[in-house]
Amino acid sequence: MVSTKRLLKTIILILTLAIFNGITTNAQIALIPAFGLNISKIKLDIDSLETTPQTSYQVGGSLRMGKAGFFQIGGFFNKVNNTVTFVNDSVVNNTTLKISNALIPIQVGFSIFDIDIIRIRLMAGINLNIPTRIEPNTL
Repeated sequence: MVSTKRLLKTIILILTLAIFNGITTNAQIALIPAFGLNISKIKLDIDSLETTPQTSYQVGGSLRMGKAGFFQIGGFFNKVNNTVTFVNDSVVNNTTLKISNALIPIQVGFSIFDIDIIRIRLMAGINLNIPTRIEPNTL
């Protein structure tokens, strides 16, 4: 498993290289901070386990290089919480499942419509999701 410290160093290195690449090609560079709340339900393929979503969060940012056509890479920390209910005959047990992830979206795209208050972009890419911690690690 990848350590969080090593992952953060890798993200910082990628962002640094992306900045220098953008400066040398005279691309417009935009730093986009982001924070959000999530409600995600974890699906388990076990009949005796049911999950109920709880509010979680994600925080991070992206670096966009280019204006009409662009390359965008980001780094986010994401936490997902669910209440897991184990139902077996008449016994009911509850526990909270917490999963922390490092998310690294890598996208390319182009601007379709761009005025001061409205911007529409078409983007495609991949999202690397690296679990960094799971609590409890047994159910």
